[in-house]
Amino acid sequence: MRLFFAVAVICPIALGGSFRPEEPLDAGRADAVLQYDDGSGWFFLQDQTYRATWFDLEDFYSDPVGFEVEAAEFWFYHHSSYHAIWATDFFVAELWNGGSEGPATILDSSSAMAVHMTAAYVEYPDPITTSEDFWFIAVLDTWNGTPSPIADYEASYPAPHCFYSSDMVTWEPLSVGGEYLFRMHGNPLLGLEPTTWAAIKALF
Repeated sequence: MRLFFAVAVICPIALGGSFRPEEPLDAGRADAVLQYDDGSGWFFLQDQTYRATWFDLEDFYSDPVGFEVEAAEFWFYHHSSYHAIWATDFFVAELWNGGSEGPATILDSSSAMAVHMTAAYVEYPDPITTSEDFWFIAVLDTWNGTPSPIADYEASYPAPHCFYSSDMVTWEPLSVGGEYLFRMHGNPLLGLEPTTWAAIKALF
């Protein structure tokens, strides 16, 4: 498993259980990427063991039958006044099939490394084929000081797509911000020709 990074810098202010930057983080957008976020980072969210994005391919394509995930992209933040140090910068990145009711069947579970205020990627050498609905879940050890997911300012879709849970059973919609900066790189199982992950990697 290889990891790739792009760097950004920002100065935050505290807002209750989350943190908000003085200026939004510019995380950009890219072709052939499944992302609900608008490319900006406004909130850095603390606690909760499980943070997840539910991807519904019908939001992106007509008549989808699945997606071949070649890499997962994620953005995290480390607030030094909340945890002086990260006990670990690793977390577990999981892919699950499942609809809006929640994750149902696990497809992959991999150790992943977060880096403060950078985009990081977990690459899947053998693309993982999903159904038309699937979940990306970040499993965090919140008791020992772990990375905090970044979210944009407000939701772009009527249905919630970002959730948190303490038990992997009950999932609550994200209440601060809109969507996590969790993104999937790869190709839909359609007769389309989007930019491949290899082309995305060439940018770094």
